[in-house]
Amino acid sequence: MKTVPEHAEILIVDNGSDDPATLSYLESLSEQGIARVLRYDEPFNFSLINNFAAEHATGDILCFLNNDTEILSGDWLARARALLSMDDVGVVGARLLYPDGTLQHFGIALGMGDHRVAGTPHGGMNGNDPGYFGKARLMQEFSAVTAACLFIRRSDFTTVGGFAPEFRVAYNDIDLCLRIRALGFKVVGDPEILLIHKESRTRGSDKTGERARRLAAEAARMHDRWGDLLRNDPFYSPNLSLDRLDFAPAVPPRVPMPWRQGEPAAGAP
Repeated sequence: MKTVPEHAEILIVDNGSDDPATLSYLESLSEQGIARVLRYDEPFNFSLINNFAAEHATGDILCFLNNDTEILSGDWLARARALLSMDDVGVVGARLLYPDGTLQHFGIALGMGDHRVAGTPHGGMNGNDPGYFGKARLMQEFSAVTAACLFIRRSDFTTVGGFAPEFRVAYNDIDLCLRIRALGFKVVGDPEILLIHKESRTRGSDKTGERARRLAAEAARMHDRWGDLLRNDPFYSPNLSLDRLDFAPAVPPRVPMPWRQGEPAAGAP
């Protein structure tokens, strides 16, 4: 809590916790006035849970923060507030490391992954590595950032209607960022807003069974909604492969040579 100034409000949404130690800890935070604990006793839906929290928040800037994160930057809130003081910035994201120090998230590129929705360039590399042309450590624009730590003005969040409930678990942050960008705002990643993220530690994996089928359905919904944009990220070169996270050239090229303009690009249906 030492990284949170006095004028910041902390809301914790408890979605069905049953561990006695966890419940005792939440009760102690509430009794000490450190945080407001909100009970959300409905099936897990990331979008609805965060919309519920936003409805109860009183601040002008919202920070959505996963419960499996640890803050490493003492000035994280001040940096986000400074960026959001600029009228053309709509969303601010962070740089997230795995507990072993490797990079987990710094910006999202569209068109990657098994479902061709999105991926995380530089993912898995050493967290101290500057990356491709320094892009793993430079403040920059992205099409989207992860909602594991995402800042947005309350007014803009309200304007776009918050997170879309139809994205119960996955892609809700990407959809939100794309809707904010559609209003003309920038989505900015600040590498100095640094956290550890123990991804899916409390919720589990989406790689098998019913969760995998739900993920595929949400991916299909993203393709229906955003179409060609998912294949043409304006912040990721069309000369780079969407099959790798290390900025390797696309082989064959994803864009036809000038003398073949009009022909289908490699991999196009």
